[in-house]
Amino acid sequence: MPPPAITFLFIDPATGNFDYHLGVNYIIAYLGSRGLYAEQFINRRPLSLLDAAHGILKNNPGAIGFTCFDTNCGLVKLLAGEIRRLHPGIPVIAGGPSATFSDKGLLEAVPEIDVCVRGEGEYAALELVERLRGGKSLDKIKGITYRKSGSIIRNEDRPLIKGPGGALAELDILPSPYLEKTVNPKYFSTHDTAIPVSTSRGCVQRCAYCNCAAMSQRTIRYHSVDRIIKELKAIELAAGSGMDFLVAFQDDTFTFSKRRAAALCKRIIKEGIKLKFAFHTRADRVDQELLELLYTAGGRTVKFGLESAVPRILYAMKKVRADYGKKSGFLPEKEFIKTLKTNVALAKNIGFSVTINAIFGFPVESLRDGAKTLRLISDLDVDSYAPSRLIIFPGTEVFNYLEIHKSARAKNRAPFKDTPIFFDYPYSEYNIDALPHLPNMRNRDHRSSYPFVEEALMGQASKARPAYPEYIILPRKNRSLQWAKDNLALQTKLLFMSELAGSSAQPKAPIKTTVRSLAKILPIIRNYWGKTSRKLRIGPIPTHHTHMFLKLSEFKSMAHKMPAGTAVIFDILDNTDVRELKALTASAANLPTGENALSNGILLDACRWTNACPALNMTRLMVDGDGNIKPCVRGCALGNINHPLKTIEKNIARIARKTEKKRGCKTCPARNRCSKCVFLGKISEKEYCSTIKHRPRIGKFLKSLKMLNFAVYLLGNRNTTTKV
Repeated sequence: MPPPAITFLFIDPATGNFDYHLGVNYIIAYLGSRGLYAEQFINRRPLSLLDAAHGILKNNPGAIGFTCFDTNCGLVKLLAGEIRRLHPGIPVIAGGPSATFSDKGLLEAVPEIDVCVRGEGEYAALELVERLRGGKSLDKIKGITYRKSGSIIRNEDRPLIKGPGGALAELDILPSPYLEKTVNPKYFSTHDTAIPVSTSRGCVQRCAYCNCAAMSQRTIRYHSVDRIIKELKAIELAAGSGMDFLVAFQDDTFTFSKRRAAALCKRIIKEGIKLKFAFHTRADRVDQELLELLYTAGGRTVKFGLESAVPRILYAMKKVRADYGKKSGFLPEKEFIKTLKTNVALAKNIGFSVTINAIFGFPVESLRDGAKTLRLISDLDVDSYAPSRLIIFPGTEVFNYLEIHKSARAKNRAPFKDTPIFFDYPYSEYNIDALPHLPNMRNRDHRSSYPFVEEALMGQASKARPAYPEYIILPRKNRSLQWAKDNLALQTKLLFMSELAGSSAQPKAPIKTTVRSLAKILPIIRNYWGKTSRKLRIGPIPTHHTHMFLKLSEFKSMAHKMPAGTAVIFDILDNTDVRELKALTASAANLPTGENALSNGILLDACRWTNACPALNMTRLMVDGDGNIKPCVRGCALGNINHPLKTIEKNIARIARKTEKKRGCKTCPARNRCSKCVFLGKISEKEYCSTIKHRPRIGKFLKSLKMLNFAVYLLGNRNTTTKV
């Protein structure tokens, strides 16, 4: 029996990977309850933009549905363009926050999108399928914005979904993705990802920076406790209770109703459900009794929103109060901070892993205010904190305020409603990069990209040839992005350097490196938007790193001149440096003491001294300012950006065969532990081969450095900027 026709194929192109989105699966479950089959495009394998479009259309869907946030709109535009080029007649629909608050602008900026669904999508999706199938007009569908005869039509808003189940069960009218099996919980547990569960929708707060409450018209609607228990049992059965994973309750404020949260916990305990869970809530919506009950029921991770430790800033954010009433010495804000301190201490003592959220760069905030927030986070001694640059999202009060006050917009150069480029809009009154980074900063910040810098520069080689290169090193000023779009995977990491490694002169001044995936870079290029291109943004809290190139043999004489917090990139240029390397690696015993020079930085092209070459299996490539493609820092040009990857691969294989034959590598006793590097620069082949043969431990030693380099970098980076 042939599979049912896919009425809708939903896509959430977050970072180049295509993962499950719980909200989308509510729509899929609802369509399924009405006899319509829909799916979500799921993929974690490396895919180019064109591969992704082909993979999507391979499912032969009746319509495409994109989940559209301000942070992924550029990728949506590119994918929609490729899909429409391959299948011109397929309907493309967008939903999510961008489609809700920037519907007209999104349609103007992305001509491939036909319809924007504003707000909740279950009922609108059903009506769209029925009317598109029948070729009927869309003018009666509430909550959509669409194209008609060259104009953009905005239909009336759709009321929120409210079933007959009463105040604490209004959402039970919607089928469950887990009970209807549109989502397999085992997918999350096997991919080391928390399993998302939604027990409510909405938020009643009026925080000036957040559009979540605006999406739900500042109301909260709930699923019943009975429904949630059924979902948790289904998850436990499908994923396996013995596995080490978390359920993540995705409610904006999980404990907004303390009584309901307590009732749910008691049922979890009574039913014998053994799942561990994480939740996000306000620090003023818990107390000791509830925290203890949450922990007994399986709660292990809690995230509190602090945002700022300065009462004046909390007042401006409307974090505590719903309106700008009398300041009254900011007493409510001070009480909120006091309560947060108390409940963080309680949660830690009970056994929770505690994370604090903080937002930096709010209008009227200063560098000193930001430092005060970091100081409080440091004093709280939480397990981690998640810092964010203020992002101006459409639908928020701060967005509307700054749009009205054009002078503020001009001052900070942030694009707003009249721009077609719907990305996250960074805004700050001061240089946020001047704030220090505490050791417990979450991995989603700039430090999470440091291992990629290390792997790219050292030459981390995959065991098997990847489908696409994993790392590309580029100068900051380049013209290679079109080549990257056509030849690389969306997940490929691009390492931009302010001065490209391998230049003839050894740079003595610190250089900066920035790591971004191709999926994040492509959408901000001028060619794709037809407007003034945006400057490459250095992300939420800086993603750049400061390095300095040094010949390995020069380190001792230059160490005292290194700026604090600068990671060294050690370069082995000639035989003198090779002899220094042999001296440093003569014994690994000194490594943990910090006395070994290599423990303070990165050894450039360390792959040369190990048993795997990233050039031969195309793990890493470099593109210089002239568009020449090289296999490594000291390599020669194998082609340029006008050549496909197959040509580059053939050229490196040809050079490798010639070099190995010349050296007699096939009969060498060290052949299995040698990378057979073909680009030695000024290092003589005699010195290289002798080192590999007579220093068998050198490869293992250099690999062990990878684990230490990052820790040393972090310790050195702690005091590089403004003190807390």
